[in-house]
Parts: sequence; C-alpha cells; structure tokens
Amino acid sequence: GFFNMILPVLANAKTNDSFVCVFDASRISFRQDIYPQYKANRSETPADLLAQSELIRIGVHEMGIPVLCIPGVEADDVIATIATQNCNSFNATRIITGDKDLMQLVSNCVFLYDGMKDKEIREPQVIEKFSVKPTQVIDVQSLMGDSTDNVPGVPGIGPKKAAELINEFGNLDNLYANLDSVKNERTRNLLKENRDKAYISRQLVTLKR
Repeated sequence: GFFNMILPVLANAKTNDSFVCVFDASRISFRQDIYPQYKANRSETPADLLAQSELIRIGVHEMGIPVLCIPGVEADDVIATIATQNCNSFNATRIITGDKDLMQLVSNCVFLYDGMKDKEIREPQVIEKFSVKPTQVIDVQSLMGDSTDNVPGVPGIGPKKAAELINEFGNLDNLYANLDSVKNERTRNLLKENRDKAYISRQLVTLKR
C-alpha cells in the first residue's frame, strides 16, 4: 500500500525534485511533558505492522530517499520544519499525506497530496474539512480536541461549534479576550470552565517548526 502510493509520485518527478521520508522515532515526544495523557489511549502497535514499517524504511533507503527519525519530536514536526525552511517559492513543498493535522501548514508554498485518493489539498479543501482557513485550523482543533491523540479540547464543543466561534472571533486568544460576547450561555460557560484545556490543546496540536 505504501509503495503503491509513492511510486507514481516518483515516476512523475521532475529532475530538480527532492524527496525525504519521515517517520516517528518513538511514541514519546515533548508533548508528553506538556500533557502526560497525550496519546495514552493508543493500543500497542501490532507486531506485523512494526515488521512492515521496518521493510518500508529499508525499501525507501534502497530507492535513494533519505529517511529522517528525530527523537523528542513527531514526524509531523519534522515535516513542518522542512516545509517552513523550504518555503521559498510557490508550491515549493508537496507533503504526501492524508493526515488532517498537517492541514495547518497549507499555504501558497505548501500543499498536501493524498496519494490514496489521488487528491491535492489546498486552501479550499481545508475550508471544506474544517470550515476555516489553514491559519485557523490550530484554533479549531484547540477547541474541538482530538480523541485519536487524546487531546482534550473543550468538552461539549464539537467541530461545527468550534468553527463557528473561530470564524466569529478570528482566533483562540481573541475568543477568550471577548468571552462575554459569546451569546450562548452554555457555550460561554464551557469555554470559561475549560480554558486551561483549550490552551494545553493548542500546545499539543501546534506543529513544532
């Protein structure tokens, strides 16, 4: 599945294209220092998947593609760092992934490519997914949380309400600076009671560049 996804990309590569493949070094990163329960709900990786992962790394290396595993951070942080450093021209970086967490990186010089769906992800696709611009994805995720990674968010506020609030107030800081302007009393109380969780969540979902 992995190679079926990347082989067509490599086959259509231009001569000046550069590739790098990034893996998590381990499950532990700086995020557990912020919030020990981060990803604590994840089950152990199946042994057969670990074996396949090692074969993928060997295969990628044999194809001449550099492999990066940086301790203390996640693969997404390494990708974000490379993309930011490489942001020197239009469409400078294509990130081959279907991971929604990387949508916060979409800009005029970074776009995503979902190899499984053969689909490019740019600002319109991010807006379709989150109902906000890429620069506001972090703020929405801070409110809605992420059960997959055990990011708490604000309990009781889902994706739709989170997007409504961020579209109205612009970002998380402005929302909390103008909490009295939130019309719905229940929503206002949820935000007030869970401020710490919202800001911890923002630290967890923000990719380290």
